[in-house]
Amino acid sequence: MVIKREYFLWFAILVLAVLFLRKETEIVEVTLPVRTNTKVITNPLPINEGNKTLLITNFKTIKVRNPVNDTLVKRYLAQRDSLSRLNTFIDAVRLRDYVELLDDSLQTIKVESRVNGYLREQIITYTTKPQKVEVEIKDRKRLYAGAELVMPTQGIKQTPTLGAMINLVSQKNVLTVGYDLRGTVKVGLTLRIF
Repeated sequence: MVIKREYFLWFAILVLAVLFLRKETEIVEVTLPVRTNTKVITNPLPINEGNKTLLITNFKTIKVRNPVNDTLVKRYLAQRDSLSRLNTFIDAVRLRDYVELLDDSLQTIKVESRVNGYLREQIITYTTKPQKVEVEIKDRKRLYAGAELVMPTQGIKQTPTLGAMINLVSQKNVLTVGYDLRGTVKVGLTLRIF
């Protein structure tokens, strides 16, 4: 069966279009690096409703017992002398440091707080853990068009000719389809070695 040249050109263009539209993906494993950052908060402003002025004419006072305050008052009143009471008071209002460590599979967070009645300072430090993530990379295809000039190297009877070509460039190879003025159809495949 003999294939005519004009059908061969259309067949080559069809093969080129199918290869261009075909989606190829590659899954690559990427390791995310460890990152560390620290945020220091000094003298934070408390959330305060004191800037609003409310005019209340009829109000009723409701007393709610605070067990922490009750415990401190009982401890204060249980002291017999003024020096013990002073030590109890100093213990209640002294500067305290707290450290909280939060750890999971993604990161470690360390929260250091300094408190005496109010939050004086807070230092938040986090460290991410290395992770492996799979990333899907799509094969990017590019389409180039160009021209070529064919010069004969042997014989005087052959004449130079001019032609057009289309290149389909992907990450792995280059497919070329061309046609010149003599009616010659050219198909080429270039493979990536490295």
